[in-house]
Amino acid sequence: MTKSFPGASIEDMEDFIRPITRKQPENIVLHIGTNDLRSSQSAQQIAESIVNLADQVQSDSPSTQVSISAILFRRESELWTKAQEVNKLLRRFCNNRGWDFILNDNIDAGCLNRGGLHLNLKGVRELSSNYSTHIDSKLN
Repeated sequence: MTKSFPGASIEDMEDFIRPITRKQPENIVLHIGTNDLRSSQSAQQIAESIVNLADQVQSDSPSTQVSISAILFRRESELWTKAQEVNKLLRRFCNNRGWDFILNDNIDAGCLNRGGLHLNLKGVRELSSNYSTHIDSKLN
């Protein structure tokens, strides 16, 4: 099952995730944080908010395996710099908590649409491939 919440912030997801965790999913991939990059929050605050949401998932559904997907490439250099900082912190948090961290390093400017905000077809394929590889690794 895939659920998308376009435009949602991490704070918004605290409410949106509860009906999902009630179903006690086996695995959940959190791909969040992009919409928070423009906020006045620091990279540390954004990463901690994502971790808090993942902690909420674990609390509401203890048997659910949490994975966090890295924030994708941004064309705007200041947003990409902030995203890279968030990703570095998230990776560390994931390692410390035993969660999987999905790298999306194969997604670059050539994977974004003309507006530079959303993925183009190549980007969708790359992200899909990253998730498929992650899921396959969990099954083996």
